[in-house]
Amino acid sequence: TFLGVTYDIINNTRTVAQKTIGKLNAITAVIFPEGRFNPNTTPRHLAMLFGTINWIRKVCSIKHVEFNLTRNTAELAYACWARPDLWDKPLEPIAFLFQDAFKICMLLANKTTSIYTQMPTMNEHLICIVDASA
Repeated sequence: TFLGVTYDIINNTRTVAQKTIGKLNAITAVIFPEGRFNPNTTPRHLAMLFGTINWIRKVCSIKHVEFNLTRNTAELAYACWARPDLWDKPLEPIAFLFQDAFKICMLLANKTTSIYTQMPTMNEHLICIVDASA
């Protein structure tokens, strides 16, 4: 695992680190207990969820996310920018706009993609991954 991405050089795959999947599962459990939108969810909760979804989507090279969900999130972000007091207000009156996020969370939970779009054709190659954070 390097910078939140788990690499499998032998199988030429990468996936999101288990720590990130744990975060996605924890946030999903708060926002969607029993698979249904929690009426006490606030824009702040959704910001955590969508930040995690965007990271996973980028790691796994997923180009499409539900259009209506993206549009609804952008409109909510604008509303919170214009009225910061909304950040911690429950979203119960508009909860139906974000119900599809649960389906997206379930799809992303165990997604794997290839490290390379095209493997090198030579017989030998060197891959060097350095972690300088320690």
